[in-house]
Amino acid sequence: MLDVAKEKGIYMKYICAYLGPDKLDIPTAHYTCTVCVGTIVPGHATAACLPELIRITKPGGHVIIATREVHLPHVGHEGKSFDDWLQIHEDDNLWRKLERKRVPEYQGEFAGIVYTYQIL
Repeated sequence: MLDVAKEKGIYMKYICAYLGPDKLDIPTAHYTCTVCVGTIVPGHATAACLPELIRITKPGGHVIIATREVHLPHVGHEGKSFDDWLQIHEDDNLWRKLERKRVPEYQGEFAGIVYTYQIL
């Protein structure tokens, strides 16, 4: 995927890293908008990555997460569901939910959920 991105010639930096609980080699509050699509799935990223998405996004910026609805029961962390973790971070005043939208035909016959949060 990085090779495809490089061919476009529009990106300034290419990062190949594991998105999880560990700190990424990205400065704090670096991006105005962080988009995570097709990443929150079993065997890839889980709710454990949310603190990093929050950390690398500027205050006032947005984090947009989209995934298939069927994945949500399988991408929690430490015994809590994905939606529980979204709410925990909101309760901790790290971000606020702007929208949780169900998309009936997100990917073919699979419904999806698109979350939009603003960093506080």
